[in-house]
Amino acid sequence: INNEELNQILSITAKQDLKDIFVILYNTGMRINELLNLYWQDVDLNNRLIKISNKVNFTTKNKKERLIPINNTVYNILINRQSGKIRQATEYIFNKKGFKLSSDYVSKEFKKRIRTLGLNERIHLHSVRHSFCSNLVNLNISLYTIKELAGHNNIATTQIYAHLDNSVLRDAVNLLD
Repeated sequence: INNEELNQILSITAKQDLKDIFVILYNTGMRINELLNLYWQDVDLNNRLIKISNKVNFTTKNKKERLIPINNTVYNILINRQSGKIRQATEYIFNKKGFKLSSDYVSKEFKKRIRTLGLNERIHLHSVRHSFCSNLVNLNISLYTIKELAGHNNIATTQIYAHLDNSVLRDAVNLLD
């Protein structure tokens, strides 16, 4: 999805939890289960980092821990979610009455919005992760850096996500002039 489509989705999303989830996924490239299994203790706002790690009830896809830097957009969302409330270190960032939200619920809510807006039926919640990687490729970020941010085991996986738009390809050959 592109930024305009994300904004359309956000414009018809009333629940702040869902808005925050969609924006964080778009800006971090996290997998939905990585985000939904985050505790407040996994967030270091001072250093602007999120730690994705294995827990008793959650194992990362490749079983490796990684740190994800957060941009101003994500930082502000987390500050707003935390503000004025005393948070327990082991409290899920996204929870309903202390229980974490399910990935199935978030995925279905995302898909409802795709259908309501008449967007491409092939767009799913995981498409947001794909967009994160593609956006970084289009900004000329190295595939190695994207691989690390996305938590891929090997560069071949990152290359699948990395579809260059024609303008980037054109700019590359124009460098030879």
